[in-house]
Amino acid sequence: MSDDSPPADKIKELLLSQPFGVLSTKGEYPHTSLISFWSSEDFGRLVFITSRNTRKYRNLMKDPRAAIMVDDRTNNPSADLKQASSVMITGTVKEATATESESLRELFLERNPDQLRFSEESDSAVMVMKVEGTDLVTSFQV
Repeated sequence: MSDDSPPADKIKELLLSQPFGVLSTKGEYPHTSLISFWSSEDFGRLVFITSRNTRKYRNLMKDPRAAIMVDDRTNNPSADLKQASSVMITGTVKEATATESESLRELFLERNPDQLRFSEESDSAVMVMKVEGTDLVTSFQV
């Protein structure tokens, strides 16, 4: 994708091409976690699965505001400074209701089939972020 692509196109590219994001929650201190995710077609919702026995789950139950960063870095500093992009997605997260949980889990697993066993554990929760904002960075200052 060229550097003059509209921001929405670049955000779409990142969300569709990257398998992982970094979730940031607020507890006693900020807490970050690597997650696999699925995004709705309109990019208005992001879905991830977590254990109810995690700090991120406890943090989200106390304060549902969160951020997810998705980036396309290669961990090659000279290339990444010129070419990497990242998007920070902010919103509120809640556990999916019983009626929506199974269909969202299936959509999540279509994108993340390696998470099947984890998603079937009894303490796994399907979490839904309602996207409220995005912040795209396509050129890093050096």
